[in-house]
Amino acid sequence: MDPSDFRKVGLALGFTEAELSRFEKDQMGNTLYATYKMLYEWRKRVRESEARETLVVTLQRIKLVQLADSVHKGQVGDHIPSMTEEEIQRVAEEVKHYFAIHLCQIQADPLNNELVLEFKRIFTNLTLMEEDKGTNLKTPLLYDNLLRTKVNGTYPKRLLVEGEGGVGKTTFCAKIAWDWINGKGYQDFKLVLVILLRKAEARTVGEIVKSYLPEDNPVTAKQLDKHILSNPKDVFLVLDGLDEFAVDLDSNQQIALITLNRLFKSGTVLITSRQWRSDEIRKNADLRKVFAFIAVEGFSAENLSSYITKFFHPDAASSEDLSQFISNNDVIRENMAPYPIYTAMLCIMWKEFDGERREAMSKLQTFSQLFNQMIDFLVDHYLSKHIPSSGIVGGKLSEHCSDIRHHLIHIGRIAFQGLLERRLVFTEEEFQSYPVSIDVGCKVGVLTREKKILPRRERRNTPTSLVQSVQFPHKLFQEYLSGMYLASLNKSNRNEYDRLIANIIPRAVEYRYLLYFTSAQQKEVGLDIVSRLMSSKRESPLGHIDDDFIVDVAYESQDQAVAKAVADHLSTASRKTLRITKEMQAHTVSGHIFIMNHREVDDLIIKKPCGRTASEDLAEFMCSSRSLRSVTIDLTQVTGTMHDIFYSVLANKAVDSKIETLDIHSDDLSERPSASRDLAQFICKMTHLKKLTLKGQYHDAFYSTSSSMASSAKIETLDIRSDDLNDRPSASRDLAQFICKMTHLKKLKLCGQYHDDFYSTSSSMASSAKIETLDIRSDDLNDRPSASRDLAQFICKMTHLKDLKLCGQYHDDLYSTSSSMASSAKIETLDIRSDDLNDRPSASRDLAQFICKMTHLKDLKLCGQYHDDLYSTSSSMASSAKIETLDIRSDDLNDRPSASRDLAQFICKMTRLKDLTLCGQYHDDLYSTSSSMASSAKIETLKFDSDDLGKRPSASRDLAQFICKMTHLKDLTLDGRYHDDFYSTSSSQASSAKIETLGIYSEDLNKRPSASRDVAQFICKMTHLKDLTIRGQFHDDFYSTSSSMASSAKVLI
Repeated sequence: MDPSDFRKVGLALGFTEAELSRFEKDQMGNTLYATYKMLYEWRKRVRESEARETLVVTLQRIKLVQLADSVHKGQVGDHIPSMTEEEIQRVAEEVKHYFAIHLCQIQADPLNNELVLEFKRIFTNLTLMEEDKGTNLKTPLLYDNLLRTKVNGTYPKRLLVEGEGGVGKTTFCAKIAWDWINGKGYQDFKLVLVILLRKAEARTVGEIVKSYLPEDNPVTAKQLDKHILSNPKDVFLVLDGLDEFAVDLDSNQQIALITLNRLFKSGTVLITSRQWRSDEIRKNADLRKVFAFIAVEGFSAENLSSYITKFFHPDAASSEDLSQFISNNDVIRENMAPYPIYTAMLCIMWKEFDGERREAMSKLQTFSQLFNQMIDFLVDHYLSKHIPSSGIVGGKLSEHCSDIRHHLIHIGRIAFQGLLERRLVFTEEEFQSYPVSIDVGCKVGVLTREKKILPRRERRNTPTSLVQSVQFPHKLFQEYLSGMYLASLNKSNRNEYDRLIANIIPRAVEYRYLLYFTSAQQKEVGLDIVSRLMSSKRESPLGHIDDDFIVDVAYESQDQAVAKAVADHLSTASRKTLRITKEMQAHTVSGHIFIMNHREVDDLIIKKPCGRTASEDLAEFMCSSRSLRSVTIDLTQVTGTMHDIFYSVLANKAVDSKIETLDIHSDDLSERPSASRDLAQFICKMTHLKKLTLKGQYHDAFYSTSSSMASSAKIETLDIRSDDLNDRPSASRDLAQFICKMTHLKKLKLCGQYHDDFYSTSSSMASSAKIETLDIRSDDLNDRPSASRDLAQFICKMTHLKDLKLCGQYHDDLYSTSSSMASSAKIETLDIRSDDLNDRPSASRDLAQFICKMTHLKDLKLCGQYHDDLYSTSSSMASSAKIETLDIRSDDLNDRPSASRDLAQFICKMTRLKDLTLCGQYHDDLYSTSSSMASSAKIETLKFDSDDLGKRPSASRDLAQFICKMTHLKDLTLDGRYHDDFYSTSSSQASSAKIETLGIYSEDLNKRPSASRDVAQFICKMTHLKDLTIRGQFHDDFYSTSSSMASSAKVLI
């Protein structure tokens, strides 16, 4: 439809002039999309079955016969000529030419307009990460595999590339265009179209591409749109800057429809965005299915060095100096250098600065400080070129600087309005109130002018075909100057400041960098912003503002009053844990460090490696905090380490620490003797440390230092897990000495593999050990007789050892030595778990003897698989056992009658056994033997759990008899499934039972009336029952029988 017919059609369809004007206004004057909106609204007013015919009739009535015919045939758009192959090829070549000039040439230095570098001369690869949508884990992605990222087994047609401001998203898009231009990639597409959404406004892709073409190319925007939408497999659309796109995605604008996969569905589309806007895609379940999510994380260390080298080429000395400077300054290296825009700014200033000003660069901490330094640099450069030296020498420098600052704030006002409208490109008319400011801004370098040719259809209202646009070098510059303006209102127009900031806070995530830069301008502003953010967080705890965001803003302020306000906000009961997570941005880590001295932190968890400054600050905090009680350091899931100074500070200031619990898991100290020594000193010097968990790999110096300082350690509980000491005799000896020398150590857990010298040293020093509880888990001693003997001696020689847990596989010599030394052992509680003794009769016999010979053993837990000889030996020696509590869990005795009989005899013969827990599967002979010997058992508490008696009537009867015959049994807990005979026998013998407390847990009686009746009778017949707990499902007969016998029951049901 011709744009001139818009009003005629609209009025004919029943719209008013006001409504038509609103459609035009909403679509920013774009008649094509005003028409879409009008038809969309009209479509809601008619029935689906009548819509086409009604529209045809209306168009015929107002004499638009050709258009009516097209609508009738369903061939709207056929009046637009299709592009020929020659036209397509010409468009491709002219788009490539446009990209080569306007997209793939980079002005590396804003101070030198003539220094425009070809793309390949300066481009440096960026780090790409592919997100697994199931786990949110990110894995490295090679650029060459960009379009080979599968989603649910297929190659996606939609890719979302996310990254923070300045991380290189636009440059990444330029790389795609460069490769297409030069035949290095994307050759399957006839057209690769990069659309800068900041300049898109409400235009269609065709209208934007048309602006790339020379005036003499006759192809129209409508032809381009038709070709692109009709040939999606031939076109790769690259939409750069969704966060800079001024159009609402819920509109009917073409690019919005493409973004939401409602148009151009089978075409390939890559979209870049900051995260706040990309959430509109992420939160749409349907879109998440079709999009692949990719993160741009800026420069790696290697790529950073490459970029700097290219920037300074051929000045190798300067590039090496800057690289070394960044390497030595971890705040700049980790917070700024990964971002190409910040690296470019550092390069520019390094190139121009002398020694004194380079030294000042080393103090940079925040993005705001870097921008402030850059602006100051640009202003100085401008003054040196445009202000006579007499004006500077004469003492008017500060006056000139103040004037320029006023101009920058004027520019910031326009910049701020643009941010609100998501607009980055401006006309000169918008600066008409500040004509001098725009000139100063361009000369300083914070603004650039650009002339563009207007499309023919837009020239009717403009006397010239050229229009001058104004824009910032990067959106971050626009945000920084907006921050200057917004902060200035705090003093000049507080009411306006309050109004504007109140509208910004609800959209804080979108305006992240604006808030960063604004809070850095004045202390009062920074405090006001974090106060508003904290208030918003309290009012909407599940909103977009999280604590890390608030910390980031506080860090940018670099004000201690702001830091304290945020620290007070975090120092609540629920936020007394400080987590430095592996996902946390370096900027956020610095923010937490910035405020942590004001915080009341009980627990510190470090899962991300830190550079020198952050390492030193964290170590200082660990030693100086009055509230910190627990620290966990786990760097096993990341690449990188804590700096050596971290351990050095800890060693030097350990005595000041109040830490009571320390958990260290590190694989990066095996080749670092100094750090290992310092860590050992830190551990041994701390006067409050009571619990230590140590996992990972450490240098020998760690173990030797620990041994030499063991007597000063206050550790009571030690958990050591090491897999790298089996070939290290010296370290193993030192570890054993460390364990045995500690005078406060009472609880030890030992996992891993150790050299024989560890066990021999432990054995020789066992008498000096103060260990009361020992948990050993080892799977590498089954072929080591000497180590196994020494371990047994260590166990039996310790005079304080009362609680032993033994898991794993050991040589026979452990069991024989344990048996021979059993009488000297002071063990009271023994927990043994073994699955490798079922074919080892000798070891099984020795283990049984060890158990029965120990004169102090009162509590035994036995899990695993054992040879029959364990059970026969246990039975024969049962009368000598001093065991009072027995917990047996076995699943391998159901086909072993002899072992089952012996186990039953062992249970019933023990004269001190009062508490029995029996779980697992056993042969019928266990139950029959138990029943026959029940009267000799001294058991007072029985917990029984079995799921294999449901179809075993004989075993069920014998179990019931065992329960009812025991004269000492007072407390019974039953869990599992049993045959009906269990319940009938229990009922018939209930009067002889001495049970006072009964717990029954059953889920299988709801369809068993007889068993349910018998349970009720069992309960009501028992003359001693006082306490009853029942859980599960029962047949109605249970309740009716319970009711009828309630008067005889001694318990309240």
